[in-house]
Amino acid sequence: MTYVNIVGTSNTFPISGAWVDHEMIDNYLWVLCCLRGSVWPDVDDSSSSKKNNHNNTTTATPLLPSVFITDNEKALRNAITNAFPECKQLLCYKQIKNNFKKQLLPMMKEDEDGDKRGFLDKLAGHLDQIVLKCTISEEEKKEIDAYLRFAKDNCKDQGKSAKAFLERKMHDKENWVNTYVFKHPHFGNRTSNRAESAHASLKHALGTSSGKLKTVTMKIVKCYEALRRLTTECLGESTTVVFDKINSSRLNDICHKICRFAMDHIKLELAKSIIPEKLTKECECLINYNYLLPCYHQLAQYKKISISCIPRR
Repeated sequence: MTYVNIVGTSNTFPISGAWVDHEMIDNYLWVLCCLRGSVWPDVDDSSSSKKNNHNNTTTATPLLPSVFITDNEKALRNAITNAFPECKQLLCYKQIKNNFKKQLLPMMKEDEDGDKRGFLDKLAGHLDQIVLKCTISEEEKKEIDAYLRFAKDNCKDQGKSAKAFLERKMHDKENWVNTYVFKHPHFGNRTSNRAESAHASLKHALGTSSGKLKTVTMKIVKCYEALRRLTTECLGESTTVVFDKINSSRLNDICHKICRFAMDHIKLELAKSIIPEKLTKECECLINYNYLLPCYHQLAQYKKISISCIPRR
């Protein structure tokens, strides 16, 4: 049997898990529907939006997962679409890049030392820009053109394989190209590394990949309990950024009430907010979108940072 391990990120923490006999859409859908019914029982199955009676607008329920990241497994993606139609799906960039290197390495020319990887890494650098840096369509087009030019000059087939790879992937560009995903609250996660790491840690804790179902399940529960204790310890104040007493007092209302991850980001933003030159720049801060946290432009308006400024999630 296969164990489906569901984890959350920022600080990686276990949410739930389930045993299934096969990795297929019906089984994944059952797991996800059980998850939704257990954690979000009051959210309507068809929509996570709530009606605002004052102005007839709708706002998304903030407690539902904002983003799911997958390795592009078709059965899992279809199950997520059915169970969480409101949530954005992103594709793991590590998986895309690994496939890219595997497919393109044989097609690269050799450098002076007879090595292909130097040219491959430079071509992958253009892919990095498309996936992680470009925020407007003009930047995206410019980087794609640079990618195709470099491939034409440094691939044995004049860049035909590199072009074909990109064209295939661009059919699903809304789920991995930065221009389309950079404003989604992915909390800094663009790969499934954290989930894979959590799964590896779970396997290590079990010590075996086989055994009686009850025995293995009890080991998983014990491992989950230990991880939850560690997650609880992440609540509190960090010492990443040190302020004078006046600015430290601005954090009194949120100290020990939000996770250390959020506190670290707020401290870094607060440090920027006390620099006048920073505040003169137009706000293009992605922390609002990616982490759902206030940026330094917003924090500068408050004498004290209220807990109401921090989303519940």
